Amino acid sequence: MSSEELGELPYVKAPHLLFLDEHNILVGYKRGTRHNNEPAADWEVFHYDPLAEVISNRKIVAHQEGFTLQNGEFARFANGDIGLYVDPHFPNSIAKHGLVAYRSADNGMNFEEEGKVGLINGLEYVYAFECLTEGDTTWMLATPYRHYRNLKGPPKVDLLRSDDNGKSWQFVKSLREEFGNAPLSESSIIRFGGEYLFATRGKDPVLRLHVTDSEFNLVREADLTQAYACIASHLGRPRLFEREGRYYLIGRNYTNAGPDGVMKLFLFRIDPESLEILSYAVLDNYEGVVVPDGYYAMPYFVEREGTVYFNAITYKSLHNRGRPPDLIRLEFRWEELR
Repeated sequence: MSSEELGELPYVKAPHLLFLDEHNILVGYKRGTRHNNEPAADWEVFHYDPLAEVISNRKIVAHQEGFTLQNGEFARFANGDIGLYVDPHFPNSIAKHGLVAYRSADNGMNFEEEGKVGLINGLEYVYAFECLTEGDTTWMLATPYRHYRNLKGPPKVDLLRSDDNGKSWQFVKSLREEFGNAPLSESSIIRFGGEYLFATRGKDPVLRLHVTDSEFNLVREADLTQAYACIASHLGRPRLFEREGRYYLIGRNYTNAGPDGVMKLFLFRIDPESLEILSYAVLDNYEGVVVPDGYYAMPYFVEREGTVYFNAITYKSLHNRGRPPDLIRLEFRWEELR
């Protein structure tokens, strides 16, 4: 999707995917005017058939008059409903409004606004990072507004839970406190046997892996930035996923530090027992050119004529800094990456 074809609100950013079935992936993303601090931005979705490679039902589903929508996250609840959680900002400001919920009862064809999520354990949450549904429980990773009600300390990520399909949420645990008071931001969660595996972007900036028990008590963790020369900083918008018993991490990586660092899209295969990187692939920008903005990515798989392909939908601005990013799809033979 070329930004040049979008007219108003040409700045597409940070796509999020929800796999519905082999012919249907729900794709959502911000549509605005720049990366942030902008006068207008909405949240748009479409349905994508990965076999026919056809986009349908494209429309803006989240609009907040007087606010810009900066981030969005889907949740598939136990009853089949789809929740969408967006992060409104005041225009031309980093000041936030508070997490707003939308709901679809028709597989993502239409969304209805449910209003602000509101206070949870006395805190207003503003940015949802990931949702994981297990049985009747949906877990959410989210960050509270750090300036709300004089909240002090480094950035934090909290674990929330809902047992009523997103109608209400309860505080479970502060991951910042459980993970040694690390200054956490964007994070990912996945089940690993009887444990949970987390990937966290630190504001230090450090990429970390953490394993907890079923009660979310820390068991072990690792600093990947310190351990591996191929990671010079944090990993932007880390996403964990599993395929055939192997565990992977995808995200925006910097292979050199400092203001001149060049962003690339990386895929890591990790060992959740030892928390080591077993292998990695540079999915985009192997040549190391300047990419002003991009590489918040999400993966999916498709099979054609017996061959499995790995796909990532992401966003990427072109080399000239004056042009907004495009929404792009990358595809690889999975056998060559796995």
